[in-house]
Amino acid sequence: MPRKHARHLAKEWAAEIRTMRMEFEALRVAGDNVPDLAKLVDVTGAADLASYLAHRRCGMVLAGIHYGQYLFGSVAILAALQLNVLILRRKPPGHLEHSVVASARRLGNTRVEFLSTTAKMAFRKALRWLADGGVVLTFFDLPSGWGRCSEVHVFNRRMRWVSGPSEIACRGQALLVPFHVQRPLPSRRSSCVFGEALDFSDHIVGQRTVEDACQVLADMATTVIMKKPEQWHNWPLVPSMTGQP
Repeated sequence: MPRKHARHLAKEWAAEIRTMRMEFEALRVAGDNVPDLAKLVDVTGAADLASYLAHRRCGMVLAGIHYGQYLFGSVAILAALQLNVLILRRKPPGHLEHSVVASARRLGNTRVEFLSTTAKMAFRKALRWLADGGVVLTFFDLPSGWGRCSEVHVFNRRMRWVSGPSEIACRGQALLVPFHVQRPLPSRRSSCVFGEALDFSDHIVGQRTVEDACQVLADMATTVIMKKPEQWHNWPLVPSMTGQP
């Protein structure tokens, strides 16, 4: 990459991170205004996903990337789906998470919970949630510090990204649906975009299936990130994804 282009990209990425931090703070203090933040992101296709789940009688794993307006986008997904949603994260729930849970009923959800992936029996709880027809919301563009990984090819390089979302979907015989939230031009609303679903509800689960699913997610992420690389928040984690010191 030419140095001039690299400097421009770094500048745009820094601006993106500043915006994300302001959005994090806005969500943290939103309280009763959380539903208003959800309206800042257009979510299309959520009703079709919910209808498909009801027809198939299975759960769904929504697997996203840390890209664009993903914080508000996650809240918008809660409002659009109106289903039971279990949100996975590494750290135990804090003030932000409790604020979102308190607003869940106003968003239309029957039930929203946060689950630390380091908690005892976390994997089994996620599987039970899927068995009851619920939704598990998580992110997959993370290195080994966030859980067990699978080797994937991203930007024509070998990286190790967490395999948990794919493993849960496979073991839970659920839909695996990738998503990202595209930040638009100024004055326009962001859009939450769902990728093509991988349906594991009738599959025999094996390690090959999990690895294949991880690569499908990585391919989706690569396509999205290459269009607007400054909107991907996890560039600083690339060295740990590639095993560099």
